Amino acid sequence: MRSNINEAISSTVTDMLEAELKVSFTKKELDKMGIDVVPVSLSVNAIKNIRKTLLIRERTNPFGL
Repeated sequence: MRSNINEAISSTVTDMLEAELKVSFTKKELDKMGIDVVPVSLSVNAIKNIRKTLLIRERTNPFGL
């Protein structure tokens, strides 16, 4: 029965991730459920475009460090 519950939770969380819903599980918890999280890599230009869209700027260090 325990494996059925784990499979059901794993399936539900996987569906949530695929639907791009926010989940609050740690990497360790996702690993225990057997869920693989695909790493995302973005180019520098992609990050700049996202920042322009969201009006987010890099903070400059006032101490020059």
